[in-house]
Amino acid sequence: MAEGFGSNFPVPLRPLLVYLMLGEEEYVSAAQLAESLGMGQRSIYRHIERLRAAGLEVEGSTRLGYRLGARPKLTPLFLTREERAALVAASSGALKAKLRGL
Repeated sequence: MAEGFGSNFPVPLRPLLVYLMLGEEEYVSAAQLAESLGMGQRSIYRHIERLRAAGLEVEGSTRLGYRLGARPKLTPLFLTREERAALVAASSGALKAKLRGL
């Protein structure tokens, strides 16, 4: 197995790397993912299963490889008026403090 940039990442982040390497249009084989990320193919299979278990859609085809399915729908972040005001105040206060330090 060749060393790739994936081997430099902590194990919990490696499924995310696999996810980011997958495309929506073209299929990518487990061998290609393994070589690009410096992992074994068995690791790729495990990471694909972890992605699926997390609810991400990864399509697989025996002779073609893997690709992304539908993008996950993110729920909007709803904040109350008071929460929004607090975020704005905190961020502007931090910005002012940073500007004073210049």
